Amino acid sequence: MESPSDIHGLVRGLQDLHQANEYEEFLLLFRNSLPRLDRASISRLDSVEVYELGVELSLVFPLLAADNDIKTLEAIRSLSRHGRLPAFRNAVDIAILDAAVTAHILHFVSAHPGVLQKDLPKLLVFPRKERIRQACYWASKLRVLDRTPRSGSYALSIPTDEQSRVADAPEPSLAELFGNTPEPAPWFSSDAPPDLSEEALGRLLEPKEHGDFARNIKAAQYEKAGQTDIAISLYEANVRDGQRSSQSVDHLVTLYRKAGRLEDEIRVISWALGRAEAGDQSFDVGSAKFLALSKRLDRAETLLAKRDDA
Repeated sequence: MESPSDIHGLVRGLQDLHQANEYEEFLLLFRNSLPRLDRASISRLDSVEVYELGVELSLVFPLLAADNDIKTLEAIRSLSRHGRLPAFRNAVDIAILDAAVTAHILHFVSAHPGVLQKDLPKLLVFPRKERIRQACYWASKLRVLDRTPRSGSYALSIPTDEQSRVADAPEPSLAELFGNTPEPAPWFSSDAPPDLSEEALGRLLEPKEHGDFARNIKAAQYEKAGQTDIAISLYEANVRDGQRSSQSVDHLVTLYRKAGRLEDEIRVISWALGRAEAGDQSFDVGSAKFLALSKRLDRAETLLAKRDDA
């Protein structure tokens, strides 16, 4: 894929490759486009585009960490410090932390093969379960970490063809890469209050091929703030656009059940099961997610029948 000439094209290109699970091409595009990321180009982004860039950065950095590309990590951190854009700087800071956590996990697993993922919070210097879980997930997607189900968790090990590379690579310390241990950036957290203008919200709802992960971030904020109608509209936009992720479905079926909107719950579940039967790996047939949705569909249909008979 040819590198885009501006930051808008970069974000669109990263989104397409992210949705297609083309991780090597994703990193290649980002590295080739890095020289074009400067203060002027970033400052032209509106709030929605900053969110979108932040979503892609949340994947860029764990991938760079798994690839031991500390040089690129440092280059982007340097850029963020000169950008004077708090949202972008926060995204980079948190992503660098994620990268350091990923590298730390790989080195720990290399020295302790077979350790259970659920035990890592007690064994590592950075114990946040959510970040450890995310780091292990992406490392396994890149096939630099093997996860074998065991004892209600995963036994972790480094693949044979990666062992020497992980063992020989220098382990970046959290202090060297970041200097402290920050909390998640407010703009990227579901605890942050929603802050989109009506115009920005409208652009976020515009059709996009395979959906938009930035919608899920803002939808979670609106949902937590009690503005469920807006949250539903954002999640529904991803269902409409065929997003290759189960997150929107998970939230929608819960919101619709709470609201007593059983017909909508059944519609969304049926859509997800249909995607699974069509070969979408986000809802893989026979997986725990598929079976749970199937049971939920049966229950929703039973509740609807009882309501209609009442």
